[in-house]
Amino acid sequence: MLRRSLFVSAFMLAGVVGFASNAKAADYPINTTFTAKVNATCSLTNPTTGTLNGTLVPNAGKDTLSTAGGTSAKIGVDCTGGTLKVSVPALTTKPTAFAGTPTNTAKVTTLTQMVNNTDTAGITLVAGDKGDAMVDMTSSLPAGTPFDAGDYTYTVIVTATL
Repeated sequence: MLRRSLFVSAFMLAGVVGFASNAKAADYPINTTFTAKVNATCSLTNPTTGTLNGTLVPNAGKDTLSTAGGTSAKIGVDCTGGTLKVSVPALTTKPTAFAGTPTNTAKVTTLTQMVNNTDTAGITLVAGDKGDAMVDMTSSLPAGTPFDAGDYTYTVIVTATL
């Protein structure tokens, strides 16, 4: 009888151990979601060649100052999908005696397109515009009215926004 009890006990113990090791949890799939946002970048930087500052040269009658014959300013553009605008040049330094009111215009020429200060909507930049862009300007007085001798400085604001 004792043998039989031992045998049954051993059998039950083996069954519990055997079934416990074979027991499996039910499969319950859970979907997880990962999100990421990569912000677009939009920057105007120093050019890879050239300089941020341009040079204006007077025409023969000295009534127009222009980058034609002078040096265009350059800026680095990296703003695909952004909007590029350019301001009217502001005369910031002039000879003391100068009392004229010049008409000033500016334009920015990217690798694929051009925008001037009269285009209030600006231009939409495309991937091909990435790189150095030229900034040109002109300051004009009425024909036959020359600029006074001296130094002139203008500021042109170029803006890129997303």
